[in-house]
Amino acid sequence: MKKVLVILSTSPFQHTSAREGQDLVMALAAVEHHVSVLYCGAGVLQLRQSATPSLMPVKDFTVQQKLFALYDIAAVYACADSVRRWSVDVSFARTDITLVDVSQLELTQFDYVIEN
Repeated sequence: MKKVLVILSTSPFQHTSAREGQDLVMALAAVEHHVSVLYCGAGVLQLRQSATPSLMPVKDFTVQQKLFALYDIAAVYACADSVRRWSVDVSFARTDITLVDVSQLELTQFDYVIEN
């Protein structure tokens, strides 16, 4: 089983790559990889529960974050600086979030790091 970190840094309001990133997370977890997720930059906007559906280019896909536990997603991190910059309240997130200082995150613990 490979350890994979998927970095999601795209706003859900720009284009469909945010949705594709989340789909990748779930697909990797479904085939029994040890998957962790890091939301950083504008990607922390995917953690907001109050996203306005009319502004999103696709159907609100962020509700699927509730399934992360079912898919045995190992850990869900959010960059503390990005959370502050974008004023995201992670206490309302649909999954458990661990705030991290990205410079302190040990990337060497992962076999693969994928940035979306």
